[in-house]
Amino acid sequence: MFLIILTPLVYHFFIKVIEKNKDYLFKNIYVHKSKNIDSLILGFRKLHNYTMTGFSSAMTYYSGKEIMTQWKGENFFCEEYTPTVSLEKIAFLFFLSKFWEWIDTLFIILRDKEPSKLHRFHHSSTPILAYYTTYFPKPQPSYLHAVFLNCLVHSLMYYHYINPKSSSPFFKKFITKIQIFQHFYMLCVTFYISISCWKDSLIIPFLITLTCYYAYFHMFIQFYVTSYLKSNRDKYKVKE
Repeated sequence: MFLIILTPLVYHFFIKVIEKNKDYLFKNIYVHKSKNIDSLILGFRKLHNYTMTGFSSAMTYYSGKEIMTQWKGENFFCEEYTPTVSLEKIAFLFFLSKFWEWIDTLFIILRDKEPSKLHRFHHSSTPILAYYTTYFPKPQPSYLHAVFLNCLVHSLMYYHYINPKSSSPFFKKFITKIQIFQHFYMLCVTFYISISCWKDSLIIPFLITLTCYYAYFHMFIQFYVTSYLKSNRDKYKVKE
C-alpha cells in the first residue's frame, strides 16, 4: 500500500482544515451556546481520553498475551510468529489507532494552541511506522513488542490526560522517561535483528523503524531536557 507514504501530507491537510474552520464550527454553529463551548470541548476531550485509556490498556493485555502464547522458547527477537486471527486483529487495530490519535491534534488546535514540532512529526509518521513494521510484513516478535510497549505507555499517558492538573510532576516525568526507553529499546532491537536474523524482506521495515525511532528518541530527549531539566534550573536561578 504505497499510498500510506502520503500520510504526512494528509495529516498536514487535516491540520489546515481544522485551523481554517474551527471558528465557523465553534462560533457559528454554536453561536447561541457560546458560553458552553469550552465545557463541550472539555467533555469530548475527556471522553476521548477515557476511550483511549481503555483501548490502550486492552491492547497492552492482548499483545502481551499474544507474545507469551506465540513464543516458542527460541530466539526472542528472531523467531517468526504464526499468523493467527488474534495477531492480525492486534496489528490492524494498532494501525488504525494511529489515525484515531489525530484527535489529540484536534483538541490542541481547538484550545488555540500550536502543535509542537514533536507532536506534528510523531502523529504524521506513526501510521507509516505502524503499517510497515506491524501490519505489512510477516508478523515478527520485535514488532509485537513495539505494540505492547506503545500501548502500555499510552495507557498511562491518556490516563494522565483525563485530568492533567491532578497529576504529580513525578508522574509526568515518568511517562516521558518510559517513552524515551521505548524508543531506545526499539532501536536496540532493530540493530540486533539486522545483525542476528536479517532477511531481505525486512529492508523497508528496517529503514522506517531506524529513521522513526531515532527521530523520536532524539526529540523526546530534547523535550525532557527542555520541559524538566532546563525549567528546574531556571526556577533555581529565580530563587537565587
